[in-house]
Amino acid sequence: MLPTFVVIGAMKAGTTSLYQYLDSHPQVFMARPKELNFFAAEMNWSQGVDWYASRFEGATSAAAVGEASPNYSMHPFRAGVPARMAAVIPDARLVYLVRDPIERIRSHFAHQLLRGEEDGPIDRVVFDKPQYILDSSYAYQIDQYLEHFDRDRLLVVTSDDLRDRRRETMMRVFSFVGVDTSWDAVDLDEEAHRTADKVVARPTQRRLLQMRRYRALAERAPRPMRRLGRRVAYRTVADVGPERLRLSPRSEARLRDALREDVRRLRPFLGPDFQGWDI
Repeated sequence: MLPTFVVIGAMKAGTTSLYQYLDSHPQVFMARPKELNFFAAEMNWSQGVDWYASRFEGATSAAAVGEASPNYSMHPFRAGVPARMAAVIPDARLVYLVRDPIERIRSHFAHQLLRGEEDGPIDRVVFDKPQYILDSSYAYQIDQYLEHFDRDRLLVVTSDDLRDRRRETMMRVFSFVGVDTSWDAVDLDEEAHRTADKVVARPTQRRLLQMRRYRALAERAPRPMRRLGRRVAYRTVADVGPERLRLSPRSEARLRDALREDVRRLRPFLGPDFQGWDI
């Protein structure tokens, strides 16, 4: 069994919520874990197609089978993903969730900051490292897929619509992936993994969590000790300081200039009512 659709990103655009909404539909089977990252050469491609297919073994009666990996829309940092995908699942449908590109950059930076992988000021880092802007260049990412997939295999959805018009938007997604849209979606009220609520393990804790013996000991620890351990080992945006995520007006203007043409090219995928995030 291989997927019939893939959520290809974008990172920090709400793919965890979209994954959960899709998973709540009785005719949809979503792979676990959420991010298989199979088509990223540096990640799980070497595991082979049989490994990938095994992630969907429980999907026997599902009308639609999917996975969600934001690493699939990070060209050129995860290069070659669309070609590999077209070779393995050429008939798959692709769902691309996009967000205000500047807000996505800010959230991406917050994620890296929480993980201890950034320590510079946001005004410098987002220009020094091209990935921040390119991951928010949605039309550019779409270009890579349209070299290998027909346009009608791609649905682009904004995180604004997923948040503000959730049921209507999910009916479009359900229709696109080929399941019943008349289903009474009762599980669409939660929004997962907002940046302000994000909890990320500190680097030392991530290394410990990779050790099986440590995980076993942690699971057996008394509950008060586990709570104390979480407070010490994890941090949130509040811990690093919200002011560190604040772009200067000059930097925000530079980002708008850098992204304006890409947003213009995105418009045909979202229709005439798309406001372009005021970019």
